[in-house]
Amino acid sequence: MSSDEKKAAARKVIAEVLKRGGTLLSEPCPKCGGLMVKYKGRTFCPVCDNITDLDSLDVPQTPAGDLDGLEKRILERVSALMSEQGDDEKKAMSVYYYLRALNELKKLKEERKS
Repeated sequence: MSSDEKKAAARKVIAEVLKRGGTLLSEPCPKCGGLMVKYKGRTFCPVCDNITDLDSLDVPQTPAGDLDGLEKRILERVSALMSEQGDDEKKAMSVYYYLRALNELKKLKEERKS
């Protein structure tokens, strides 16, 4: 699929996300600079993630206890990454994504408390 075809497919996905009640985010994709959207609790870039079927974005329900375990595993991975030798830019990008995941996890936990 060419770059133009990917962008056209991404525009269709974005339009469908907005029709279904999704949100267009103000921050661009850190990988490609494209538009980021949030739908069914998931933030993604339609270009990089190559999402064509919105029904595949259904978020499985996770018991609250599992969320605490997931949070712990993410923090352990961030800690391990910080102590590894290697490409600092690559590590920084990985940490960035883990921190975004932690932020989404926090929001999910707050939603479940309400």
